[in-house]
Amino acid sequence: MSAALRKPHWIAGPVGYQITTMGDDGVNRFAAVAKWTFVGCMANGEFRRWVLTYSIQTRKFGTNTLLVTDWDRAHNDQLAAIFRPSAVLTSMLPKGAIVHAFRAMISEADVAHVLALSMRGGKP
Repeated sequence: MSAALRKPHWIAGPVGYQITTMGDDGVNRFAAVAKWTFVGCMANGEFRRWVLTYSIQTRKFGTNTLLVTDWDRAHNDQLAAIFRPSAVLTSMLPKGAIVHAFRAMISEADVAHVLALSMRGGKP
């Protein structure tokens, strides 16, 4: 598959946000990973989902591509119609790894929040 087909044509999001916690009880629980969900469409028209992760301990961003489900395939056109109006073309985002494009799409307030969690060791 060519690089152009592996690259998203447009991306929308974040469309979801979650903080994953760890620990044995309420007192010792701490935030471990922040996750933002993004959606987009590949050059071949296939709808996709990605997760931008931020590790509270290592203070690093990463990405995961989620599997395309049968439901996503069955509703490909409807999902694209819902999210395309709020999407940006990937050509408008920072070049390089997709993690940089996703990072550019999250708010500075979200970044400040997870950085503050990192400095407090994941404690609120």
